[in-house]
Amino acid sequence: FEYIITHHGMFISKQQIMDALWSEQDEKTADRDFKVALNALHSALEPGRKARMKPFFIKRSGNSYGLNSDSGYKLDTIEFEQCVLIGLEEKDQVQAKAFLEKGLKLYKGEYMPQRLYEEWCNHERERLQLIFLRGAEKLAQLSISMNNINSAIHWCDVILKKDKTWEEAYRLLMYCYYLKNNRPQSIKWYQKCCAVLHEELAVEPLPSTKDMYEMIIGTER
Repeated sequence: FEYIITHHGMFISKQQIMDALWSEQDEKTADRDFKVALNALHSALEPGRKARMKPFFIKRSGNSYGLNSDSGYKLDTIEFEQCVLIGLEEKDQVQAKAFLEKGLKLYKGEYMPQRLYEEWCNHERERLQLIFLRGAEKLAQLSISMNNINSAIHWCDVILKKDKTWEEAYRLLMYCYYLKNNRPQSIKWYQKCCAVLHEELAVEPLPSTKDMYEMIIGTER
């Protein structure tokens, strides 16, 4: 079921499912385990379904399986993605903030943490985290525009806890503390940025980050 949810909106072939979930087993054993898992899934979703009645939630098309789009199911991953992407494109700041906050609240951490080392959900996990980071960055930027500096700092901290190489978060933190008349803290965040980028990626900060630093050390507030 987790594998089907990961590919919501798509029909996945039986062979793809077996290759993803039971790749280390021989074909006969994998086929047996697939049938057992599918029957258990049908029973859990539709405990009152009569024998030989077609399943409602899990649909079959040829030798492929997927979620029934007419079943009215809701996935927090879908709502999260929709809200954040709308917020990223919305031009009105108040509306953008509302969509981003609604979407980001739905993100509860890494996608399927119980499957951290399984290849079949790694791409979806990375894709959803990237959407979260982009949304959090935009919300931090909006917070600065709306003069809510503490909110911007909060979202930058959230970003760096998930990806300490996200350079825009350092740049925004530098600017936030500059606006709070705390130049030493701004400089510390620049130094932290330089150290992390060098250690993790063997690169220097972008010119825009260096320009921010030069502006901070060259300006008296």
